[in-house]
Parts: sequence; C-alpha cells; structure tokens
Amino acid sequence: MQFLCDVPGVDDMSVRRAVGAGVQVIRKVTNVGDEAEKYKVVVKEPLGVKVSVVPKVFKISVNASRNLNLVLEATKVTNAYTFGEMVLEGDRKHVVRVPIAVYVSSSIGS
Repeated sequence: MQFLCDVPGVDDMSVRRAVGAGVQVIRKVTNVGDEAEKYKVVVKEPLGVKVSVVPKVFKISVNASRNLNLVLEATKVTNAYTFGEMVLEGDRKHVVRVPIAVYVSSSIGS
C-alpha cells in the first residue's frame, strides 16, 4: 500500500479503492412526503465487509435532500458477491431499504 501511495498522480482514495480499505460511497435521500421525518439508520453488513454510516440519525424536511456517507472496509476475502442493506427507519413508520452488494477480492492484512 505504501508503494501505491508514493506513485505520482495517485490519490489516497484511489489507493483505498484498489486495496479495499475504507471505500466511501455517498447516497442521497430525498423526502417526498408531506411532513418532516426523523430516520434511524440500521446496517446489515455483507459478509467480509464492515460498514459505517454518517449520520446514523437524521431529520429531513419536506422536499429536502440529505447525503449519507457510507464507508466500506474489507475484512475478509470472499471472492464472491455478498449482499447486505442499509435500512432507514422513520419515526412516521416509513422504511427505506438501500441494497449493498460487494465483491471482496482482497483486504488489508491478507
């Protein structure tokens, strides 16, 4: 990894993507309802991947949008697609499911 970081023109995020460390994905959610709602984020991680989301709790106004930052970190080589999901549970009983599909071919320490 240090070698890749020292290559001219290669940025940190490209190296992270290449080795499966801390890949950041941004998902944008929009409230199309008629009232503001508070959501709690629950993650069901795919096998071989640690997933963290910021923010874990958020309120979103009518017609407003919000970015959710997901960081995926490979923890186990699976050499196969594995699946999970990010579930947004609203205080007005709305549920939004965002599928997560990953293929882990390498991880830090492997």
